[in-house]
Order: sequence, then structure tokens, then C-alpha cells
Amino acid sequence: MKNKSLSDYCVINPNPENRLSRFERLTLLGGEELEKALEWVARRYDGSDYDGEQFVVDFAERRRAQQLFSGLKVEQFFVPPAAPLDVVEVPVHGLPNGSISDLSFPSAYRLFCMEAQERFVTVPENATVHARYWRHSEPARAAVVAVHGWTMGDQRINALAFLPGFFYRLGLDVVLLELPFHGRRSPGGNVHSGELFPSADFLRTNEAIGQAISDLRQVVLWLKLRGLQQIGSIGVSLGGYISALWAGLDELDYCIPVVPLVSMGGIAWEVVRAQCDEAQLMRHNVNRDMLESIYQIHAPLEYEVRVPRARRMIIAGLGDAMVPAEQPRALWQHWERPQIHWLMGGHAAQFKLKKSQVLEDIERFLLKIGIAEQAVLTVDD
Repeated sequence: MKNKSLSDYCVINPNPENRLSRFERLTLLGGEELEKALEWVARRYDGSDYDGEQFVVDFAERRRAQQLFSGLKVEQFFVPPAAPLDVVEVPVHGLPNGSISDLSFPSAYRLFCMEAQERFVTVPENATVHARYWRHSEPARAAVVAVHGWTMGDQRINALAFLPGFFYRLGLDVVLLELPFHGRRSPGGNVHSGELFPSADFLRTNEAIGQAISDLRQVVLWLKLRGLQQIGSIGVSLGGYISALWAGLDELDYCIPVVPLVSMGGIAWEVVRAQCDEAQLMRHNVNRDMLESIYQIHAPLEYEVRVPRARRMIIAGLGDAMVPAEQPRALWQHWERPQIHWLMGGHAAQFKLKKSQVLEDIERFLLKIGIAEQAVLTVDD
């Protein structure tokens, strides 16, 4: 969907600066059409998998990555950025008592491993951070920073993944960030959103996680300069991994990982085992522990969560084939068993509103901790 972000925009206002995609509009209106759109995106992402050339392992690079990242200290890798100074805002659409705008600013991330430099400089699109901002005219009580999943990033799909209209009606400002190498940050040509990250390119994958955290921190600094003080995160799949990691690095006001991956090494091991025979793995000394050590610097289970227990919530799928239930269950254990909502479905079950009470649970959670200003779906607590 690269460079087609306006292809299905319905013109509510003829001014070309006031455009909103049909999917985004549905998150404000709700109803049967929204449910149909959610069913469509659920079918699309339930069918995603980790197969593909981007997951073919370079065994020589595996050894170098292990040397670089095993035992690395957090302060060496996650270096705090400064607030972005030159944020560009482009109006997208008006809202009841607010507006939507597109944000862009240069990523402040500095590579830890200069060996990865070519993989970043050859994708200049990735150097600019993009986000869509749903903002109230009057200062909001809180904001939610939404972190999408693998192969997402197009803001129309992000709207279905996070339903920004729902959070906006709860009284929150909403920021939908586009991850490194996704959405408008993916290269041109035939490379699709997320094809370059995550992948079996260990250096690029680790550096892109570092860049994602740096970009998120820049967003928070910018929001705080605008007067927003209560800021939390919701993330889906890969975004759930990044949100859970972020909650171990910074004192967020709340965190809601959805179908979260928590062991990138574990997923990588399953992919590698499917590609290679046992003799090849033994010859190159490849095993799960070795892969875990490469990704250890950003593994959420390696960090003590810095969000109060009452402000943690996990949503997971019992029938998830992409992120097995053992992964969110491990996060639940690590996070001292906070509130968890188990979905009776697969990786995209959260999209199926008729079959899940997940939105009601999120609403009650946000009302209980004092983040949401008003009820939208429920009247009880």
C-alpha cells in the first residue's frame, strides 16, 4: 500500500487537507460496516505467517551478532533521545471537539553497530518518523500511543487494529506510530511494509527495535511539551512486544500488550528449525539459547516492569498460531499476574467485536485507573 495512503479516502469536506479514510471514519461511527471491515482485516492477518526469504539465516552473521549483543548492557543500547524540535503537522480531518493530523520528524536514533549502517542509509524513508495524531481541542487527560504489528503500518489498517475513534471518544488523545521499515518508512518498489523488519538479518532487527524505542520516546517528550502528562501504550503482536519492552524501560502510566510476542528468539528458533536439518544446525552451533542471547537486549522478560501492577493489562489469543499462548502467559507471570483477557480465537481475534468483550474490558480498565474520562460502551464498573 506504499504511496497509496489516500487511494480510498472519502471526501467529507472538499478541502484536500481534510481527508479521512473510510476505515478511520468507521471507528467513529461504529455499526455493521465497521464490523465487516474488522472481519476482513481479521481474515487477512490470521493468514499471516513467518515464512519467506527474509527469514533465511546467514550463519556467519549469526556469529557476529552474538558477539555484539550477548551480555550487552541496557544503557549501552537504549540511549535516551532529545525531544524532536522540528515536528511537521499536516491536517488530515476535523473531529468533534478536535482534529486529526499527520506528524513527521527526523528519527534521533543513532546506530549501536556501525556494521548495520548500510542497511539503514539505503532506506532513507526510514529516517523519518511518521504518526497519525487524534487530538482534542481542549487538553486531554491522557494519551495512548499505539504500536502496530508486523506488516501493518498503513494508517487505514492501523485504524482497524486500534479503533482510534473508540479511544478518542473515551477522552484520550491517540498517536498511531509507524514502526521502522513499515508504512511510509518502508522503501519504494516491491518491498512491502515490514518485509525488512523483523527478519533473519539480526543486526537490522536489533537496531530497528532500538530505533522503535527511541522514536516512541521522542513522541512522549513531544506530547509532554504540549502538556500531556499521562501517557501509556497499547501494542499488537510485534507492537505488543515493543510496548511490553517499553514498559520495562520507562515509567509509562499504563500498558496494554495485545497478542504480544515476548520471545523473539523462540519464534526465530521455530523458523530456523523448519528451514535447516539437524546436522546443519549442529555444524553451525545454532540452538534456541544462542538465538535468545542475540535478542536478549530487547526481550521484555529480561526487564522488571516499571508500570504499576494495577495499570497493566494483557490481551491474548488461546488459538493463536503465530504467537503461541505460552508467550503472553510468560509475560503475565513475569508481570505478577495482572488483569488478562483471553480471546477465543487466533492472532486477529481482537478484531471480531461480536465475538469478544475486549473493548468493554479495555474501557473498564481505563475508567478504573482514571485514564478515560467517560464511558462509551459500558455503564457499570
